[in-house]
Amino acid sequence: NLIEYCRNYFPISATQEILDELRPFLCPFNSYKMYKATYYLNLFLPTTMSPEHHDHGFNLWFEEIMNIWQNSPNSLLWEFNIFKLLARLASNTIGYIDWTPYIPTIFTNFLRSMELTGTECQTHSQNISSHSLVLVNSACAWIVSMIGGPHQITLDHIEKLFNAIESFYHPSNVGRWNIQLSHILSRLPVMLIKRLHKERYQKPSWEPEIPKEYKIKEEEIDRLVDILNPIFFTALFSRIGVADVVTGLKNLSWLRPEKTIPPLVEKLYSALESTIEAHRLTALMNALSAVAPSMVNGLGRYEEGKTHLVQLLFASLPGLDFNDIRKCLGTFELIGSLMCSVPVIDCSSMIDKRDDLTEIEYNVCLETAKFEDFVLLFLDKVFSLIENSASEHRPEKIDNEPIRLNSEETYIEHSLSTTFSALLSNCLPSIFNRALEKLFNFVRYRIFESKVKAKMICLLCQSFAKVLIKAFKQTPVDFIDYTYFFLFSIFYFRPMLKQHLPNWFLTFQILFYI
Repeated sequence: NLIEYCRNYFPISATQEILDELRPFLCPFNSYKMYKATYYLNLFLPTTMSPEHHDHGFNLWFEEIMNIWQNSPNSLLWEFNIFKLLARLASNTIGYIDWTPYIPTIFTNFLRSMELTGTECQTHSQNISSHSLVLVNSACAWIVSMIGGPHQITLDHIEKLFNAIESFYHPSNVGRWNIQLSHILSRLPVMLIKRLHKERYQKPSWEPEIPKEYKIKEEEIDRLVDILNPIFFTALFSRIGVADVVTGLKNLSWLRPEKTIPPLVEKLYSALESTIEAHRLTALMNALSAVAPSMVNGLGRYEEGKTHLVQLLFASLPGLDFNDIRKCLGTFELIGSLMCSVPVIDCSSMIDKRDDLTEIEYNVCLETAKFEDFVLLFLDKVFSLIENSASEHRPEKIDNEPIRLNSEETYIEHSLSTTFSALLSNCLPSIFNRALEKLFNFVRYRIFESKVKAKMICLLCQSFAKVLIKAFKQTPVDFIDYTYFFLFSIFYFRPMLKQHLPNWFLTFQILFYI
């Protein structure tokens, strides 16, 4: 790491000195020496130099390294170092190198390094597999760095590349390549966002500026998103590497929400109508949870996204089913993401006070009148979920054996707490009071003999208590009444929650004395 940071400050003559030291070891017939030479070249060679110093920089070695790389197509171990060096060079010299003659070779070697053989057998390129994710990072940075300029050849080859590997993204096509391919979908949008930030928003620095004619244009972003969109919606339903796909889709939605979000929302509506395909529904919920901020924000490109908010909230409620924990987790995540994106306030009165609302804003204001109904209905569904969560009656449980929640049930408890914390902290006080009254009545007239139920109720009480600290300044009488109720609940559940009592008691003791 020290060398990587220091090489930018090497003197201009450093490149020639490094080449004089390492060039004698550049022998493709000796793998050990070649690996050692390419490793140190990648580590020491500076690539960030002002244009007037390029003759003392990469121009001294670029043609030589490219000739060696093109004439050694055997996926040798040292090729990994060459790949990283050239990718770094492309990122630091955008607009100063004509990659057009080398683009077919670059994409061919990248495709070969993926080892897409269609079988599980090991190939001669096994050595690169241990560096596959790092190789993907370098390749994505290299590809994005070549976009722009007078020619569209890079985008043409990107389209050909994904047409060639599209079938490997199909959910039924499972193999060791899945993680690497999904990582490509994760890194490409990230590298594109980094380059756009550098070109459009980064403050001027000592680094050489990208020539104006080589900066990425809007139509090039549109075409790249059009190329990637079908691949994303194919890979989204895979059982391996879905997290990378969702991350990539999230970053893509920040670039072009009008192209990414509408098909996702349409597919989710279709999946919600029939909850039989649980995996498909869960994958779509997770994806929409990731793109929820850009959907609600619109970014000036997709204002229609706001109109789906309330409808999606109500449509997702049937997913709160303890019989399908993964779908239940996806529902909590979706509701939490949507609730974090907007204040839960009834704005329907604004249609009478404002005469400059657009049609979309008018409809959104009307939809917000349903927020209170949703919060109360959501509480009903959670109460039903709690009542059906008795682990004591499991068939596999042995008498007098302590209850151990599996990982998914633990995730539900965490999701319940985080979702309600997000929801209640954004609530209008009147909506919060209605929800608090509903919780009070639910706990007051029930006896919770199950430890699991009692713990989940305490999680709900804790979420409300966090918001009550702020509410105390406005309604101290109601605050004290409900605080006594919470304290009573904690002491009532004390015999069943000995291991959790200190944390819960500390929370409410602080709350009481405030």
